[in-house]
Amino acid sequence: MALAKPKQDYIQQPYIEQQPAFNPQPKKQQPARRKISIFKWSKAEKLSFVVMMSIIAIFAVMNLNTLSSIQETSVKIGQTEAQIDTIKLENSELSNEVSSLSTPERIMKKAKELGLTSDSKVKVVSGE
Repeated sequence: MALAKPKQDYIQQPYIEQQPAFNPQPKKQQPARRKISIFKWSKAEKLSFVVMMSIIAIFAVMNLNTLSSIQETSVKIGQTEAQIDTIKLENSELSNEVSSLSTPERIMKKAKELGLTSDSKVKVVSGE
């Protein structure tokens, strides 16, 4: 039996080419960069810095508030001065009208129209 196949003790499976295992090379880890500060601030210094900045911010807001109230006041003053100018103009016009209406000639004319007569015995007394 030379031609007979030798007996196999195992089951032959098809050959599958195995891919190499994915084993990435570990990257070199860079040391964590720390922010190097010239100043080493303690908690008290940080707190005092925050307090000072808060105080500066409060003063800035107060300054802006004061400036806005000054601006409002100056606008009101301008409006009041404009009203004063118009009233002065009206007063001067009324004063001119009063002076023109109180002339002696006009008063005599109105008196004659109303039927009043003048006595020659009337004396004018100054109000000193």
